[in-house]
Order: sequence, then C-alpha cells, then structure tokens
Amino acid sequence: MSMHIMQMILCRGIVDHIFRAALLETPGEALREYHLSADEFRVLAESPARSLVGLAEAVEAWRRGDVVAAPAPAFALAG
Repeated sequence: MSMHIMQMILCRGIVDHIFRAALLETPGEALREYHLSADEFRVLAESPARSLVGLAEAVEAWRRGDVVAAPAPAFALAG
C-alpha cells in the first residue's frame, strides 16, 4: 500500500464527517474497504490519536520510520 492510500483515508476523514467519526471510534470497520497491510492498519487503528491531526502525525511518524512516535508493532509474548 502506498502513502497515497494513507493520505486518501485522511483526506476522506476531512470531508466525510461520518467516516471521520467511524475512523476515530471504530477504525476496524472504517478501514475494512481499504485492504491495508497489518502495519498500515496498526498505524491508523491503534494510534491513541483522538483527532485527524493526531492520525496524520502518526502516519507521518510511521512514514519516517520513527518508532517512538509510531504505534508499536505487535510482538508475540514469550511463554
């Protein structure tokens, strides 16, 4: 998936208030149609962001490879 799709999702959130609410409240449902990779989904769905600005910041951190600002990848717990 390209940054283009991530940007398209954020832009849709700007103009579509129903999508924006779903993206912030039930991201799994809102993002279903986009077929994102696990990493892309995690950036948007697991971000603690409460606004589109926060989501845009998380996407930018992910794009830069900033592991401190981007959501942490899921790790298997050792037993």
